[in-house]
Amino acid sequence: MTKHLFGATSSPAVATYGLRTLADDHAGECPKAAEFIRRDFYVDDGITSVNTTEEAQQLIEDARALCATGNLRLHKFISNDSSVLSSILESERAIDLFADYLSPQRTLELEWNLNKDFFRFSGSDVKARPVTRHGILSVVGQLFDPIGLLVPFTHQGRNILQKVNKTSVDWDEPFNEEINQLWNRWATQLSQL
Repeated sequence: MTKHLFGATSSPAVATYGLRTLADDHAGECPKAAEFIRRDFYVDDGITSVNTTEEAQQLIEDARALCATGNLRLHKFISNDSSVLSSILESERAIDLFADYLSPQRTLELEWNLNKDFFRFSGSDVKARPVTRHGILSVVGQLFDPIGLLVPFTHQGRNILQKVNKTSVDWDEPFNEEINQLWNRWATQLSQL
């Protein structure tokens, strides 16, 4: 077999393995690009931060060259620095550089406001569930944060789930007032993110 189906159950693992193998094979030629691909990619989305415009431009150039050695086209670049974006071919950008307002971009379940340079997580996307062991597990399990920006917040939800799992309450049975208050406070904070 020489092709892999997009959307297959194994596709994320195969994509990740392929990118990391490519990075490992060419780490000597492009060490920073290889490190970026190994550490800052989740399946096919990469996100990182560097200190200068020049570093960003060099990282993009090196990462594209590294991926090209494996016949992979790295594209759909986004940056909050117009100098970085202008150094990238228009066909390789994810946004129109000359727009008056750069619309927020979604990456790894976060929304990136390019104009003000901040990330936002939309907690309202997480479906509300009843305050039962089953409902709490469902909400906590829905939170997707592969780069760990939400850990201080998601940790609170996991702590509540841990308390819940120490009780003998059945999966779909309601909890006592203490757990309800803890959960409702946390769920309210989640919806305001």
